[in-house]
Amino acid sequence: YTITVDRSDVDYDVTASATGYDNYTGSVTADAAAVTNDFVMNAVSVITGKVVDANGPVSGATVTMGDQTTTTDENGNYTFTVDRGSESETITVTAPGHRDGTGTVIPNAAQVQADDITLTITSTVTGTVTSSFGNTPVAGATVTIGNETTTTDENGQYTITVDSSAEDYNVSVTADGFTDYTGTVTANESEVSEDITLTERNTVKVTVTSSYDGSALEGATVTVGGTACEYEGNGVYTVEVDRADTYEVSVSKSGYTDKTITAPDNGKPTTVSAELNKLAENIVELINADDDTTLATGFDLVITSATGQFDGNVVYAQSEDRLHGVKLILNPEYGTVAVGNRVRLSGVITHEGTETVVTVTEPLIKNETGDEPITLGLVYKPITNDTLVRVWGHVTEVNGNTFTVNNVIGSFTCVAKPDSAPAVGDVVGVTGIATPQGILARTAADVKVHFVAN
Repeated sequence: YTITVDRSDVDYDVTASATGYDNYTGSVTADAAAVTNDFVMNAVSVITGKVVDANGPVSGATVTMGDQTTTTDENGNYTFTVDRGSESETITVTAPGHRDGTGTVIPNAAQVQADDITLTITSTVTGTVTSSFGNTPVAGATVTIGNETTTTDENGQYTITVDSSAEDYNVSVTADGFTDYTGTVTANESEVSEDITLTERNTVKVTVTSSYDGSALEGATVTVGGTACEYEGNGVYTVEVDRADTYEVSVSKSGYTDKTITAPDNGKPTTVSAELNKLAENIVELINADDDTTLATGFDLVITSATGQFDGNVVYAQSEDRLHGVKLILNPEYGTVAVGNRVRLSGVITHEGTETVVTVTEPLIKNETGDEPITLGLVYKPITNDTLVRVWGHVTEVNGNTFTVNNVIGSFTCVAKPDSAPAVGDVVGVTGIATPQGILARTAADVKVHFVAN
């Protein structure tokens, strides 16, 4: 270039511009007839490009190249001016509701058009994971949607960003003490809410003991809500089930009555005590049991007196062989009986003199179709001498300590202890030893007057 200026000791400003170069600004001292002033202009590239997504141009995206940052216009366009060179440069793009994008360009010409950068539209899924028991938040649960995974906070809340899609994503949630959850979610909006309920699990421990002696029982069949328990030892049976307000516990064991308990949840684990009533092997075991022992009859007892015939809910029953009898104190809540019914029952054993008393503690099991009803007395079977027997009936004759008891079966001669004989017309129960002379009462208490004559 050649420029003619007035000669001067003062510097002149020098500026230069050219397409594809940075503008130049410098100075020169024109103090001679001819002055040479060479300078170098920096070659640049003007980079232009566009940011798009599946729906078209993305405006407002932040685009960075080197140390320069700009924002796309309404058409998704951006422009950078950088030093020209032969090395590839990286372009990064961020935009709300999108995954970050990147591209590359080589600024080796005055004007360079970069390839479009396509961003993936995202959907942010948020929700709360709660327990099926009490609807409490589950902290620390692992939530996975598609290929993205996160953990719930102390409030059970989570946030996961996935690619927006019309197709459902698989969802899985795991947490200690809960059943694994699987489901799906449609993430085709920028914001999606998806709350999840996990089924909480609980271990139920059932301790099975005998009411007879309090011993731990092995070999029982124990279920909780129909799910079988495993035996741990020491009478303890365990199972893991869905946590609930109550649990239906069923226990059975040979030689004991079955038991069903509706047990409340009392924490983790929930503990349940099941006391099984021992089945008496025969009526003699029932009669010989210690006071306050709970036993159940696994055999049939025949009811030989009607409810209210003697005293309120007191009835008498005999074994099938008719050789032994017991007094039953019924609870109307557990059922009523009629003469001739065969019953099975559980109750607490006590003794009143020579009588064995069973206070019924559980619902009766009865067979309505027994022998023909008997109004009074025992169903008689020939007895041998020295057999302990019981007779109920009306007193028809008294001679000193000897008296006669009649019932529908027949007539029985009984011998009372001195001064303990009943009166004619009394309804009595006599317990004694069978002899050729009649039934000998062992004590005065063995002759019980249930209804006084008249």
